Amino acid sequence: PMRLNPFKGGKKASAPWLRPETRRAVVGIVLIAFSVLALLSFFKAAGPSGIFILGLLRRLFGILGYIVPFVCLYLGILLVRSQKESMPRIQKIGALLLMAGILGIFHVVGISTEDAYQIALDGRGGGMIGFLLAFPMSRGFSSIASSLIFTCAVVVGLFLTFNISPSDVKGYFTAMW
Repeated sequence: PMRLNPFKGGKKASAPWLRPETRRAVVGIVLIAFSVLALLSFFKAAGPSGIFILGLLRRLFGILGYIVPFVCLYLGILLVRSQKESMPRIQKIGALLLMAGILGIFHVVGISTEDAYQIALDGRGGGMIGFLLAFPMSRGFSSIASSLIFTCAVVVGLFLTFNISPSDVKGYFTAMW
């Protein structure tokens, strides 16, 4: 008989050689170590590699490069402590949207299209990632329209990441005042 999926083997898949919780712990430890090195690099206490790490973070994420080590540290601790998946897939997508929106905004607002690449190379604005997100937008939309799109990505990212709705936000601010 003909198989529907010729790429799927007839045998049952073998069990992974590393348990999922072990994999999470290993990734968590690596994230924590990277975070500590990056944080040390802020104070020029991580040697030449630390200088490279700080430069790389600034080039990739712009000013948010200073926040990335804290996020990695938090995620690393969650992965080491958690016995289950740390974050559902929809929340991971939300976090990516949130970060992409912020980096895009940082690279659109107040930055001319002509200077955008050099600013990214200098580790300013949204860095290279912000540039790679903002550059195609600048070709199809004005900076105001691009800012609106990136702002929408931030809002949707917040809703998905924290599993909140507009009424939750309204209720929070209503309770504050």
